[in-house]
Amino acid sequence: MHNDDAVLAALLSLAGLFVHDYYPSQDIRDDVHKYFSYAESCLSKRMSNISDTVKTTYQIDRTVTLLFILSYHDLMLPERRVKSLADPRWYIGFRQCEALISQTEARIRGFQNAHLQLSSLRKAQYTLVTYHTSIAESLLPVNVDFEVYCEADRFSWSLWDLDTESCKLDPILGFPRMALYIFSQITFLNNRVVQEPRTTLLVIRMPCLRKMLLQLAEEAAGDGPIGKAIAQAWLLSTMLYLNCRLLRVPRTDDEVMRDVNALAACVARIPTSGATFTGTIPIFPVFILGLLSKFPPHRVLVQEWLFSVANSPVRSNVPLLLNCLRGAWTWIDKRLDPLIQPELPDEVVDRTPWWEEMVKAVRDQEKATLCLT
Repeated sequence: MHNDDAVLAALLSLAGLFVHDYYPSQDIRDDVHKYFSYAESCLSKRMSNISDTVKTTYQIDRTVTLLFILSYHDLMLPERRVKSLADPRWYIGFRQCEALISQTEARIRGFQNAHLQLSSLRKAQYTLVTYHTSIAESLLPVNVDFEVYCEADRFSWSLWDLDTESCKLDPILGFPRMALYIFSQITFLNNRVVQEPRTTLLVIRMPCLRKMLLQLAEEAAGDGPIGKAIAQAWLLSTMLYLNCRLLRVPRTDDEVMRDVNALAACVARIPTSGATFTGTIPIFPVFILGLLSKFPPHRVLVQEWLFSVANSPVRSNVPLLLNCLRGAWTWIDKRLDPLIQPELPDEVVDRTPWWEEMVKAVRDQEKATLCLT
């Protein structure tokens, strides 16, 4: 990638964005804009001639890399976002990365070829595209416009080493990639249940997902106590996502409350500044803790944690998420508690899809798609 002028320009623009936070100047702003404009024009040319773009592995890699960096650039500029419920540029960009990878994956690798050695760049692309796209979709409305077999196989390429490393802690994520794949499958199954309420996929796949999550939780071992707390926070929040969105179990359920308490204990152990502050901070788990918890001490913990991160010298979406939670806490109990059923029906389709009501309410409040990564 060091020979690709467009990728280099995109990196310089992104780097300049962070440098400007520490040393603001007009010259740096001009350079950021100049490099971004050049990289964006190169991307437009490549995407308009997509047949040539996907001819070789190198061309695919450089286009996905360029598209990802520019999408991440948009992600790091919350001050430029407009209030709109349309898909934001950063999400569209990550979906385009996913489409490029998916279109070419069979030719490049072949899913059954366990002996193929992938480059570190392609591994990072698989991981980060799956991460940003999957987590964003946890607070998007249900999507029923898909082909079942295509959607069921979505992100399967993120498990390029199914029998080796995918169940271990990923150095980029801070939790196992298998858990991330499970997360995406929860969203798929939820969409499928809405698309076809009596689908057998739920009965077949859900127990397997739960079993794998529990196994990952038992085996989770991070790099020291902080790394372990981060991994456990992600695994607990994924289990909460499974129970609350897919299985429609209410926030007052004993198992949900137990996991919320455990998640709060993990968050309390994760630093927000100092020498042990890490780039793999679990923003999604903390945000979900804030939405699901009904107890003031948990909300105080979340508010103090996010406030501390927001005041750290690092560019992030945390200030927006903190404001979102402060607004949600004024209505969430009144809006969701009446949806609790006195007795939880045995069939998932007969239960109240309260997570979807929460998604709608959050989007109505924010008038935007939230970034949770």
